[in-house]
Amino acid sequence: IGSASDVFVSRNVSGRSPPIEYVLWSLPRKRRLAKALYDQPLRISRPCCGLNSDDQRLVLFVKWDGKGSIDTLSFDGSHERLGTLNFDFRNDVPEDRRVLTAMGKWDGRRLGVTAGEEVSVVDIGRNSISEPRRLGRHEGTPESIAFDPTGRFFATANQKGLIKIWDPTRPSETGTIQIPGWKRGFVTVHEGSLLEVVAIDSAETGEASIYSLASS
Repeated sequence: IGSASDVFVSRNVSGRSPPIEYVLWSLPRKRRLAKALYDQPLRISRPCCGLNSDDQRLVLFVKWDGKGSIDTLSFDGSHERLGTLNFDFRNDVPEDRRVLTAMGKWDGRRLGVTAGEEVSVVDIGRNSISEPRRLGRHEGTPESIAFDPTGRFFATANQKGLIKIWDPTRPSETGTIQIPGWKRGFVTVHEGSLLEVVAIDSAETGEASIYSLASS
């Protein structure tokens, strides 16, 4: 259900009742590294699963009861909750208050968050998380967010095809890209500072483009 580098997380459900076991596995070592038990299913998405190789742990963003938390599964077998975010992660919130998140997959040190038009970043420390730091606004309510795998920057895209590039250490966007004819779509950031944009127009025709952020 989530992976980063040569480790992955699996979920084991015995019947339909809790507890539910989430396990961190090592592919090269061919063994289980750590496990955690939860009383209810969690939403662990791949963009919010970061491998912090310096600390030897997998950093996970998990959702439960309309809340969002940062948990870690360490290679030494320990499981820890670093903190809970003060955002409303329920699925039925109005569109203009929708919360989106993304994390650097190979970094696991920062979480990008959009809440409505507000864009923030959360720093992930060894034993705690920071309060969200506001970077700015993305007018038109973002519908997609993606982090650079190494955690250096992230991108947000709104409903009108305006993409903004954010440096998590600076309080403003560092660049913008306007995609013509955008009806809906999403962004993905790859290693090597490459931004992939998939845009769908009013005729339901999709087009994928690649931008180099290193030269922008």
